Amino acid sequence: MVSQKSWQLEAILRLGMRLLAAFAVGLVLASIARKLFGDRLVEDSLLHLLLAVLAFQVAGLVCIAWFLREQQTGWAAAFGFRTDWRGAVGWGVAVGLAALPVVWGLQWLSATALQALGFDVGEQDAIRLLRDSETLGKQVFIGMVAIGLAPPVEEMLFRGILYPFLKQRGFPRWGLWGTALMFALIHGSLPILLPLVVLAVVLALLYERTDNLLAPIIVHTIFNAANFAMLFILKAAQCPPHP
Repeated sequence: MVSQKSWQLEAILRLGMRLLAAFAVGLVLASIARKLFGDRLVEDSLLHLLLAVLAFQVAGLVCIAWFLREQQTGWAAAFGFRTDWRGAVGWGVAVGLAALPVVWGLQWLSATALQALGFDVGEQDAIRLLRDSETLGKQVFIGMVAIGLAPPVEEMLFRGILYPFLKQRGFPRWGLWGTALMFALIHGSLPILLPLVVLAVVLALLYERTDNLLAPIIVHTIFNAANFAMLFILKAAQCPPHP
């Protein structure tokens, strides 16, 4: 069971406002960059990726640090990083490897069902960026963000802060399913909505089992790394051989 947290409503609201403000600043900077350099040039450069990362991932880390400072607690105490970390690593690896084919299967079923119903199954932004990226530098940058930065930031926000806050306020179902739905929605792709909701529920239950956020972070990292590797392999297979 997740240990008791002392998160205050006012601090949670301030965290949300800071994240929204960072996202808005990112949109403004992206709009300015497009006016200065043109839409296509921005989309094809690392500038677009850097702005996106700064607006959410880096800003998320800064906001979390600010939040923890207000709560007068450290990272390890807030997220249980010292609680049986060996067990957390073991659970994370085991659940990550077991959940991967299940989530992939759900993603395939979801995409197939949506196509059969006539929905336009679009690509997730990260997938499109990797598919369209022509330079190794951009591909490495996307991989570093997807594997090294996104999992800890997203887990600390959704499972580490928001989930226990809602649960301990007397809303355990909202904490479990509400944060799972929010987590899925921010990825902006209909075919992966259901698979990511299921994954998010598994991550929350794993956090309950270990009381160490390291376990969900490892599962999330395995999932992102496997997806990135699969997309990278498929992209390489589609590229024509050099003469």
